[in-house]
Amino acid sequence: MRALIAALAVALLAQETASRSTAFDWPVSNGFRLRGTVTYRDKTPNVCCATALNVALVDRQDPSRFWTIADLASDYEVRYTVERADERALVLSRSDPHYGVDQGSVKLFFDTRSKRLHKQIDFETVQDLSFASDAEAQAILGVSADGLASLRARRVFAARLDDAVDRALRPLLAARLPQSTYLEFARARPKRVENGYLEDATSINETIGPYQEGPDGFWFGKTFYDGEGASGVGGIGSVNAAGVYRMIRIPELFDWSVSALLVEGDTIWAARVAHPEGADRSGGLLEYNRNSRRARVHPVSDVITSIARAEDALFLGTTHGVYLFRQGARLRYRMEPDIEGRMTVVVETLR
Repeated sequence: MRALIAALAVALLAQETASRSTAFDWPVSNGFRLRGTVTYRDKTPNVCCATALNVALVDRQDPSRFWTIADLASDYEVRYTVERADERALVLSRSDPHYGVDQGSVKLFFDTRSKRLHKQIDFETVQDLSFASDAEAQAILGVSADGLASLRARRVFAARLDDAVDRALRPLLAARLPQSTYLEFARARPKRVENGYLEDATSINETIGPYQEGPDGFWFGKTFYDGEGASGVGGIGSVNAAGVYRMIRIPELFDWSVSALLVEGDTIWAARVAHPEGADRSGGLLEYNRNSRRARVHPVSDVITSIARAEDALFLGTTHGVYLFRQGARLRYRMEPDIEGRMTVVVETLR
């Protein structure tokens, strides 16, 4: 009886200190899927959590047949996200599950015939896009030498936004940006108000974000911190040489800051981003037509840092690679290690 009670006590303790769930279930071929099972376990009664991820190759016809190809362990709590997978490799990014802070990536090289792992390579997620030569860059991107030069000038291949020039030029926007009132904020973002952003506890602090010079002044996007009682209303506007501001009302932008901007005739491209407590979060690419006043949001999972036109394509520089929109096709370029550990450009076609 005592042995039974002890066994039950151990089982109950295990339930209290560990949780297991499926992190991903990803098809990689007609015959196999990759399944990730994550287990969080308290290191002490008051400290959470150690993380264990089991990666298994699963027979798609008979899910009861599976083979472990990797076990990844961390002394802290980790969220794993599949960035790319095929029948030879799996790329996972790691982040803090509460604040979304990047914790690097890992690439697993495996073989579906032997059901074994060949190699595991850890690498930094955030990397500039780098080509072996200009000729390779032109061939992969489908641009001319002039197009490549213009993309470099717009810092499309840089993974981190360098706004040193912007900081130097912002004083040219002489008049101070008019702030949204709390009433305007409440009307534009009622869900934020429901989340506790009451008038006496909310600070509106909107600033000039990315901008582009126009015939008589500047186009700009607003940016603001959106957490811990601070907030704002997203928008795009213009300011002329006399310091007069005009804002465009775009409901699809109310909840977002703007991290990059490109104005092409009647079309405005704006990168949506949230600046919460923790890591920034992408809201995709906004396409707005000033004549029809119609807005469309294109999904982009990474935070966009630059937008540039090169010949017949639109390029988005992001914190995790470069996106290309060309005649309805969407491509993504990211840096990954090959099996020898050399960082190379990997091209994906997105749906």
